[in-house]
Amino acid sequence: MPRRTPGRIWSKGSATSQSSTSTRSDQSSHSSLSSHTQYTNLTSCSDTKPVAKHYHNYEEREIVDGCIVHPDEHEHEQDPRASTETYTSTIASDIDDASSRPPSLCPLMRHICYKPDAIATTPIEFGELFPSTRRILIQHDDTTPDGNLNLRVDTELSIAKGHKLKLTLFHLRMYDLAERQFSLRRYQRQSGREVCNSRRKYLKPAAKKSSSSSSPRRLSFTSTLAKINLKTLKSKPRTKPAQEIRDEESDDDFSSFAAQVDVKATIPTDTIRIEFSNYAQVELERSKTGDGKYEFEYWGERYSWRRNIYRDESELVFSFELIAASSGVCIAHITPDKLSQRQSRQEAALGGWVPPCSLRLTEKQVSNDLGDVIMATGLMSLVDDCIKRHWHEPHRS
Repeated sequence: MPRRTPGRIWSKGSATSQSSTSTRSDQSSHSSLSSHTQYTNLTSCSDTKPVAKHYHNYEEREIVDGCIVHPDEHEHEQDPRASTETYTSTIASDIDDASSRPPSLCPLMRHICYKPDAIATTPIEFGELFPSTRRILIQHDDTTPDGNLNLRVDTELSIAKGHKLKLTLFHLRMYDLAERQFSLRRYQRQSGREVCNSRRKYLKPAAKKSSSSSSPRRLSFTSTLAKINLKTLKSKPRTKPAQEIRDEESDDDFSSFAAQVDVKATIPTDTIRIEFSNYAQVELERSKTGDGKYEFEYWGERYSWRRNIYRDESELVFSFELIAASSGVCIAHITPDKLSQRQSRQEAALGGWVPPCSLRLTEKQVSNDLGDVIMATGLMSLVDDCIKRHWHEPHRS
């Protein structure tokens, strides 16, 4: 659990307090040697170009290479949904048996793990650092063998003598890539404070209407008339009362509804259903046009993460911008960090498939709840797009 140390509290708007400097000087030396961070402070919110990133030697340990397999989930950690399971009642109804699911995507284990260079924020520190216009770093967790199924979300503070202190704000745990089964937590990986969890949305196939079951009473009545000698029929058949007709239609509607309830949701879509701990639900839908746009609605307002492609020297680079539909204003953006060819090869050799990126909010007045939604949808848009480009996963909806 995150440590609560009064000496790490600072005033909002200042770099850090004197007590923070004195109590964390040893940790700051590690952060100054960070292997996955940038030390250039972006002062312009509109600056979406990637900046140079430098790697340094770091303490490492080798891990046996292989495919990441999750045995008993949460074997060594507490399930963050234990106290908020009441709002996940819709999950079971949306999942078919394993035979109908798409095959799971399995990234490689990281055969080199680095010594942690970031510390978890406390609740008070988190409130000071997020949401804000600070630069936020997104990268695979390079401290664990299953880091390719985890993303760390950090920020940096400048402390005494030019040193940097890196603090973890969020951690995204990815349990099943094909099912988009993720868990976003505050502070660190072991934290019990789950912000939200997600899963791919499935649709139910349309129930087939049988001609014999659509109006059984009418068909029975028609077949009876066919057997009657019309010449001996002295009078017209009795007209059914309106109430009797309404009862028959109600029975038919109930039969159709009952048949639809029994149908399981087996049609996968490109929509990710996100359920937050405050009971809010957001559906992040990938555009069917294939332009990399992810749309969602929150409190009646429409938003979209739009992927942009531009050329940086000899390579094509992507970025995401969050646009509010009502105003057309960019609220946040995600840009990749610039790596050298050697660094790119090294990251690929370790199995990394989500490139190191930076996220920045461009709006100063963002509520805490909206900040969580922006972070969750931004990370999941980035991950979903990387899955489709890395494993060439087909469009499903």
